[in-house]
Amino acid sequence: MCTTGPHRRTRILRVPAAPQLIARIADVLAAEPRVVAAWLYGSHGRGVADAYSDVDVLVAAEDPEGLRADWPVLADRIGPTVLVEPIAGFPAVRHVMPDWARYDVHFVTPAEVRQRGREGLVPLVDRGGLHDRLDAGTRPVAVDPARVHGLAVEFAKVLGQLPAVLHRADPVYAATWSSMLRLIGIEWLLACHPVTAPGGASRQYATLPTGLRAALADLPPIAADLSGTRAVAVACARLFPPVARRVAADAFPAELYAALDRMLRRELDLPVWNDRA
Repeated sequence: MCTTGPHRRTRILRVPAAPQLIARIADVLAAEPRVVAAWLYGSHGRGVADAYSDVDVLVAAEDPEGLRADWPVLADRIGPTVLVEPIAGFPAVRHVMPDWARYDVHFVTPAEVRQRGREGLVPLVDRGGLHDRLDAGTRPVAVDPARVHGLAVEFAKVLGQLPAVLHRADPVYAATWSSMLRLIGIEWLLACHPVTAPGGASRQYATLPTGLRAALADLPPIAADLSGTRAVAVACARLFPPVARRVAADAFPAELYAALDRMLRRELDLPVWNDRA
């Protein structure tokens, strides 16, 4: 129940209990012969799930792409959905059910799981004892240079719009632009610090170094005014590109950023990078 006033109580919406959904997913995967093994990961795998956690499932198959192509049939066996969509940049599928239960399925080969290790994995299906053969810890994941480069280019293209955003002086457009720049920057940062099986944003943030998490928390809030837009632009430009350049120098488009730096200095007298990236 909700009431008004300073002491109002807010009705909390909670997702349905996860055990029934997990059991159904496990049954469907166990009945599919192409599934070599499957695990819970993310918050359920680590044993820290709460009432708002979705269910993350890692599925190993010798032909994960073929299994992913046929996945809609298996998803229908798990239960009806109102949304099924690929997770951009990953071999994974996101699902939302009519009661707002949510689960993601990430497809890998057995070899990829062996590179990961079994930390944070709870087995649901294991036909050949793969889980027991995994290393006890986790192994670092290599940065994907193509993904880092692509996000670097996208960030530069958006940041390059800053003079036009300030000139047009539309506060709603400016706030939307600021949000876009910030989101691309965060995605870029996460690509520079990849995890083996992506879960939700909070789980990915937890893998970042402490200093970077603190830097993200210190970014200026999005505001529908031009001074706030400029502050967001400067803060994002001083945080994200230098980190990416340190982590993945070979994937950093230095010439593009040098041109961007010259333009921002010329148009806005805005020296963003001390080293003139």
